[in-house]
Amino acid sequence: MMLIGCGNGENTEKVSLLSKMYVVGTDIQMDDINDFYYTEENINYDAYYQRYRFYVEDGKHFFFNETRERKDDYGPCTEQDTTQIGTIELTDDQWKQFCNLVSGGTVKAREESADSGDSGPWLYLYWTNDKSKYQKFSFASYGDEKAFEEFCLSLAPKDETITVIETYEATDPELTEENLASGEFVTLVRYYEMSDGTWSTDDHNYKYRLEISGRMSGAAKDSTFVYLSNIYSISFERAYMAAGLSSSMDDYFDPEEAVLVEMK
Repeated sequence: MMLIGCGNGENTEKVSLLSKMYVVGTDIQMDDINDFYYTEENINYDAYYQRYRFYVEDGKHFFFNETRERKDDYGPCTEQDTTQIGTIELTDDQWKQFCNLVSGGTVKAREESADSGDSGPWLYLYWTNDKSKYQKFSFASYGDEKAFEEFCLSLAPKDETITVIETYEATDPELTEENLASGEFVTLVRYYEMSDGTWSTDDHNYKYRLEISGRMSGAAKDSTFVYLSNIYSISFERAYMAAGLSSSMDDYFDPEEAVLVEMK
């Protein structure tokens, strides 16, 4: 009888633990949230894995996204199947929007039973003073869950193909002197304007296209040098020295830093 009584007591405690719930925004304050995981996975045909994470680190708020896909094949997906991954720092408004979406949701004890085998999603919210017990999260409504998924998609990197908007062909060598004499640009290297706002040659990619104008000492007119660059700013002196007027290699750019593509 004593054994039966002990067992009943343990079951009662377990039922009490599992039935207890905390409401986000009421029992759990927004400032208490330090980590939130959304994970969904299909290991069957057309396998995929999706994880969203919102977390706090050094007083800042972050969003992490990882997508894995194995089209026309079975899972589970591995790191080699990753199609998107990245972390961004959230603005105050973005963190507030996340908090609004989880507000009203409930947190209860994690169950130690094995997963049912479905694709999820599995949701866990970690918060101050949870004592590693109450972490399993449920949204207040199906609409809130769908709105949360849409919000995550808006934050995740967009899978867009980068295309060439315009190609700038190198000037015919026979026309170089004529163009310089008439004050027209001479294109030294073929380069491209890309659809994502960057610039490229056939060998390297660059963030900026810089037109740098000024007058060299003793010159009768201004000169302009056009550089594709991963450096935000280049002085006029550095621009003309790196254009071939310096005898010191220290004045020239590494091709991954900048390249001269036009001049006049």
